[in-house]
Amino acid sequence: MLVCTEKEDGTASLAPVSFFMFTSFTPPMVAFAPGENKNTGANFERTGRAVIATPGLSLEKQIMKFGSSSGNRTDKLAEYPIPMQKPEGCSVEIPEDTRVAFAVTLDGTMQTGNHTLYSCRVEKIFGDDSKPALFAWKGYSAAAPSDYNLYSRVSIRKYQDRPVEKAKTEAILRAAMQAPSAANQQPWEFYVVTDKAKLEALSYVSPYAGMTKNAPAAIVSVYRKDCSIPDTLRVFAIFPYGYPDEERKQQDRFDAGRIHYV
Repeated sequence: MLVCTEKEDGTASLAPVSFFMFTSFTPPMVAFAPGENKNTGANFERTGRAVIATPGLSLEKQIMKFGSSSGNRTDKLAEYPIPMQKPEGCSVEIPEDTRVAFAVTLDGTMQTGNHTLYSCRVEKIFGDDSKPALFAWKGYSAAAPSDYNLYSRVSIRKYQDRPVEKAKTEAILRAAMQAPSAANQQPWEFYVVTDKAKLEALSYVSPYAGMTKNAPAAIVSVYRKDCSIPDTLRVFAIFPYGYPDEERKQQDRFDAGRIHYV
């Protein structure tokens, strides 16, 4: 989220914040928490007004720049200019490319470690749902739309020599078991393999499974060929996984020539 406030000279100040949440529906209230001694907090405490905005896709580069510089030392909008607007009935400027914005007033503050939590009353909500929004990814090191994972995933072939925590393995399997199945038969079982000898053996069962022997773990998914007979299991796929030990970029694989309308 992008917190928009007014400087003492009346110009706009923009700062991305990682911590934002709804705190009440009646009355409508939200909260955000910038780092302590930040220009954003000082502006908000002085004026009592701010707008918390979800930026649009065109602002990706500027948002990352805003997050890596301080408004106390840099005029961010002068250095990284973006088109601004002042919504009707609101004195605080916000980016023109905004999906949704909350005009808020200050309700209270609380010191939370090295951040200050600001409790806010929502006075107005502005929105344009035709505009895709930016979200934080990769530990706040990237700003991208909600489908970022679909278009940024890559196949990893090299893994760190580091075990994967059981909780993370179970999170993967929990997501897998949400997949639909005909008549909700759920004809699957999953085997989590961490034994090195078994992982190496699995690497030879297919010409495409070689990376499995160097992975810290693999999930073998099997399905019941006949759901009425428990022991009719068939291997469906082997999924080696772990912490990556390489960086790869996704390629644009879209090929219109492979689409056929009949």
